[in-house]
Amino acid sequence: ESAAAQAGVERAAEAVEAEIAALLAGGEVVASVGFGRSAVPAADLVAVARGERDSLVVAGVGSCTATAVPFDGAPDGRLVVARSGDDRFDRLETSLLGGMATVLGLSLRTIQVIEAERRMREHSERQAVLLERLAAIQRLIAARAPLGSVLGAVTAGAAEMLGAEIAGLRLLDPTDPAFVSIVSSYGEAAGSAGAAQRTPIGAGIGGRAITEDRLVVADEYAAAGGLPTFVAEGVTTAMAAPVGGSEGPLGSLVVASRRSDRRFGAEEQETLIALVEMAGVALNDARTVAALHRAADDAMHQALYDPLTGLPNRALLLDRLEQASARARRRGASSRCSSSTWTTSRWPTTASGMRSATTCCAGSRGG
Repeated sequence: ESAAAQAGVERAAEAVEAEIAALLAGGEVVASVGFGRSAVPAADLVAVARGERDSLVVAGVGSCTATAVPFDGAPDGRLVVARSGDDRFDRLETSLLGGMATVLGLSLRTIQVIEAERRMREHSERQAVLLERLAAIQRLIAARAPLGSVLGAVTAGAAEMLGAEIAGLRLLDPTDPAFVSIVSSYGEAAGSAGAAQRTPIGAGIGGRAITEDRLVVADEYAAAGGLPTFVAEGVTTAMAAPVGGSEGPLGSLVVASRRSDRRFGAEEQETLIALVEMAGVALNDARTVAALHRAADDAMHQALYDPLTGLPNRALLLDRLEQASARARRRGASSRCSSSTWTTSRWPTTASGMRSATTCCAGSRGG
């Protein structure tokens, strides 16, 4: 767009044999020609554009007659041209400049539309990649893949999609919630993780994301309180987001770069947030599954063991008798003991009764 504007002012100057030409938009000079190494007199050009004066004094050229025509390619746009001497621009030249300004405005708008379409296409492509990555992580969660594999996919996705050389996922230490430990790292973070394997919960950019429960972007990593290990390795910028749980942050995901000109924009921040949300889903799912397993184990224990004494109850004994009887039948041996004979009235309540039941089972096994 800037190249097209520059070419447009050059053609306009040539068309009316003018030494000076400038394109103004919103009171600022967008493109100019004829000023050489001298500073562009923006205030004088704005005055001509507003009709407040019709001449300019240009270093190296002298006094020049100036005129301005509307330029529709920008708010308050004007095309200003000036040529040396007192020869004023006639109506034909003014009409020619007006036509050239109109064509230039159309050209610039076309370029802007093309640029907008290109940005939209790139955004759509990035969104498609993100959705594909999130779907892959969701499939891992649905398939009950190991938690480490899911978190590794999240960390790798953050590094690759955001173009970061370093990425690391830290979670609260289950033995001491005042500390966080690295559970997944990617790229150069893998070689740096040793010194920062376990850190206080509030340390570094990732620690701030946990304690403040928000996205943290540090364009100046060292000044923002980055971990000394990564500062020493040349990390210049970083971004961290908390990994949420049902009861608050469980950790944080950090991406970082050594490039001094690297900045994480709004779209990249949204990408990181989407990935940490998926990590939160994986952690909550893993906790839910673990809780269900514990509940099932507890229910099984309560069903088969006496809650007062902790000893096996009648249900467990009958289950073992049935198993012994089934083994005996498979071996073709006769069984002198069947679970059907163990009614409530015949339930052994004494130590001798329990020994009789044990002997019966042993007889079944012996055939």
